[in-house]
Amino acid sequence: NPNNYYLLVEHSRQLIQAEKWEEAIESLNKVLDHFPNQPGNEVAPRLLAQAFRGQGDLENEIRVLREIADFDHEAPDVYLRLIALDTADEKWDAVHQNIQRVLAVNPLIPQPYRHLARTSEALGEPAKAIGAYRTLIQLDPADPADVHFQLARLLHDQSNPEAHAHVIKALEEAPRYRDAYRLLLAINAAAPFAGEAPPNPEPEANLEPEPTRPY
Repeated sequence: NPNNYYLLVEHSRQLIQAEKWEEAIESLNKVLDHFPNQPGNEVAPRLLAQAFRGQGDLENEIRVLREIADFDHEAPDVYLRLIALDTADEKWDAVHQNIQRVLAVNPLIPQPYRHLARTSEALGEPAKAIGAYRTLIQLDPADPADVHFQLARLLHDQSNPEAHAHVIKALEEAPRYRDAYRLLLAINAAAPFAGEAPPNPEPEANLEPEPTRPY
């Protein structure tokens, strides 16, 4: 039935599941054209963004996601996807806008704090980046070693003695973390640490590379 909104949406969903991207996009555009004022019509735009993503059309995916973000004030999944895409393009103002949107919905989601730290650093605001990493640590991040390392790095740049404690924590989490060990050497060279001996990693040839960050 071409006049039944719910049947058209379900048909479009089936096309997406079958990875028939062009047909799904055509079907969803028809839904949006014929039912622009349908109450609760947030499903069709999301499916359209999904179809563009499956097709590899990032430009149109971003366009649709931005439209969703402008009218849906409780869409953290959309905001996080935009954050990832805009971070890749270094569109820091757009990243910051969607970080604030995510935090307005749920301030206990860890992902936006990592992006906030990275964005703040890119914009030359290290104090905000440090604050974001401090908050992220409290939210039990998936990769505490990297978070402690990033915080230690920023604190060391500010000549803050707390850097030593955080780089030690990074090495406690990942004893062969090469970049953290190098940072520890730099911190100790700048202000030799008297007291507890630092972790003793394996020879540098066997040290692990920096952990992959989940953006």
